[in-house]
Amino acid sequence: MNTKLTGVMFPDSRYVLVGDDMTWPSGDLGDLEWELRYGSEECIINQRMVLASVVHAYERLMTLSQQRRNAICGAIHGARVQKKLPPTPTPDAET
Repeated sequence: MNTKLTGVMFPDSRYVLVGDDMTWPSGDLGDLEWELRYGSEECIINQRMVLASVVHAYERLMTLSQQRRNAICGAIHGARVQKKLPPTPTPDAET
């Protein structure tokens, strides 16, 4: 059974629904690394669930076959490419 997986971004863009029943981190984690390294204790607590999902996704990917990993990563990549986010305004863009 070789069905192509597709992915759909959630509105917050941190997660992708892959297929009908899998939720994966999108890889678009913003400043998560900086916040975990240098952020306040409150900030770290707020990011704990995001970090846990990334760790679990990594662990899960390492147990799958290469073909399945490629299918999941391809679906996540496709969802990220299709997601069209508005451009981030720059300070000089208002002039």
